[in-house]
Amino acid sequence: MEFKKKLLLINVQELLFYAGMVSLSFIAVILGETGMDGTAVGAAMSGISVVSMLTPPLFGMLADKIGVRKTFCIALTGASIVWFFVPLSVGVKLGTLPLTVVLLLSGTFFRASHESLMDSWLMKIQDSEPSFNYSNTRKYGSLGYAAMAALSTPLAALLGTGAVFWLMPLFLIPILFLASRIGDPGPAVGKTAPSKAKGEKLQLGRLFHSYDLMTYFACAIFMLMPFSGSGIQLQYLVGDIMGDKSMVGLLAGIKAGAEFFCFLLVPKVQKRVKPSVLICLVFGYYACEAFLLSTAHSIWVVIALMLSSGVAFAFMISTVINYIHSKAPEGLSSTVVTVNGAIMGVAGIIANNVCGILRDAAGVRTGYLVVGTVGICAVGLFILFQVLGKRLRKTA
Repeated sequence: MEFKKKLLLINVQELLFYAGMVSLSFIAVILGETGMDGTAVGAAMSGISVVSMLTPPLFGMLADKIGVRKTFCIALTGASIVWFFVPLSVGVKLGTLPLTVVLLLSGTFFRASHESLMDSWLMKIQDSEPSFNYSNTRKYGSLGYAAMAALSTPLAALLGTGAVFWLMPLFLIPILFLASRIGDPGPAVGKTAPSKAKGEKLQLGRLFHSYDLMTYFACAIFMLMPFSGSGIQLQYLVGDIMGDKSMVGLLAGIKAGAEFFCFLLVPKVQKRVKPSVLICLVFGYYACEAFLLSTAHSIWVVIALMLSSGVAFAFMISTVINYIHSKAPEGLSSTVVTVNGAIMGVAGIIANNVCGILRDAAGVRTGYLVVGTVGICAVGLFILFQVLGKRLRKTA
């Protein structure tokens, strides 16, 4: 197939995929509808984060064994099947445990690796097609998410929060069809396709020999806390300001809309600014955003910060994915990208627990102050590791 035609299919698939992912903004909301209090919701979200931490590397290793496209389709199908039953489970309990929690945990086993697998697939296409750029396609994901997030607020108001969870199963068949048409990426330009003998080991120990990867992952756990904490806290902050959480979906749409336009600029900026510098700037912004949200008493301030947050996210996701993909050992690129997804899960666990406890004890705004402080300190540590890395390479 001519690559221009294939590119159209890739862009449409990206749009549909992220449109179906809008339910992620409503996980805490639907947990609240089961009657759980703030601490219980935080604990459930932490459990979801634990699953999100553990499962992506497993799917990443599977992708490096059998192919990233096939693994993505398996994961998406599994999550869509479970997600279909989530709206039907509200109000049903297994003893004292809401069935919704069980289903969300089960679905997350498959769902947690979706974005990482998609990113890995796109990066492999970028390696094999010089005319393809990750950011230029990723913006269609933001467009799909923005459009569906804007529609999700009236949809949830009309049919209930649970209806949003049917979007992923709804888009499953079209996405699987497009995936079959797009096919597997070819070998990277200038390289032959790696040949793996049956049963050949991936040699995961090679990951630990990469100074850049290990130092980034160690710092990212804490640099991501303001990003994770802001997402967790948003519904409570909106409720505190307006007395109603229904705007959460609309705010997610505003943020994703800003991402779409910013993705157009990302490739140009990345050509002029080093990835390590962009990483520091982006995570530094999220720490500052947390401080500003802690003082927000107007929904217009929150809207303005969601716009700037969308800009930062476009740079964060594109820069981080390109950075870790470029540092990945041969044959382990999918594993590395999904490990990054696991790192986000670790950050989510810590942020969920910290913000949940502080929210019940001292109010929603205290959590923002704490995760912001942790984030800015972690950025400083990452800068220190970068300086040490340069010195080590000079003396080597």
